[in-house]
Amino acid sequence: MSIASNFPYQDTSSGDIIIRTVDDVDFHFFRDRLGAISSIDLPPPSKEGKAIIIVEEPGKVWAYLTAMLDFSEEPPLTDLDLIHALLKAGREYGLSGMPSR
Repeated sequence: MSIASNFPYQDTSSGDIIIRTVDDVDFHFFRDRLGAISSIDLPPPSKEGKAIIIVEEPGKVWAYLTAMLDFSEEPPLTDLDLIHALLKAGREYGLSGMPSR
C-alpha cells in the first residue's frame, strides 16, 4: 500500500524507532515522542539500526493516527470502518488525545 509522503513520520532519515504495519508501511518515530504519546511497550534501543515494532493495523490507519497525533491537518473521515479502527487502535495503544477527537 502506498501512503502519501505528506503524512507525518514518513521521513526515513528521522527517528530511532519504526512502527511497521501489517501491510509493511513504516512510520519513523523518536523513542521519546512515541513514549510520551502512547503506552506502547518500546523495545530497547538497537545498535544495528532502528528498532521495529510490528502492529496489527494497516498503514492507512496509522497514517490517520499520526496525522491526528501530530495535530496536522487531518484528511476527512467518512469511512465508518476506518473511524472504528482508529478508535480501537487509540485505546489499544493508549494514544493520548484519540478518544476526544
